[in-house]
Amino acid sequence: MEIRLVLKIKSYQKYNSSPLSAPLSSNPRDPFVTINSRGEIIWAGTVLENAIDLSKIYEWLCFFGSDMEIVYPETFKKKFQEYCLQKIRNIC
Repeated sequence: MEIRLVLKIKSYQKYNSSPLSAPLSSNPRDPFVTINSRGEIIWAGTVLENAIDLSKIYEWLCFFGSDMEIVYPETFKKKFQEYCLQKIRNIC
């Protein structure tokens, strides 16, 4: 299944050093990037929602920390939050 993911990224430096700025694979597809009036990067791309691709995307998103917000879809945001909580549990 494919989903259209929309992110708000607050750190231009982190964005430029992330895989989202120049994806090497076909996932995410059809990226669109713009900057809003507050200087935040709005990124949208189509991602495959399977286990292998999702774990890569989750790791990319973890890279941003609090400098990133998942704007859409809400279901993806909840799954990512669950992933982060599980990751913290595994560390502790």
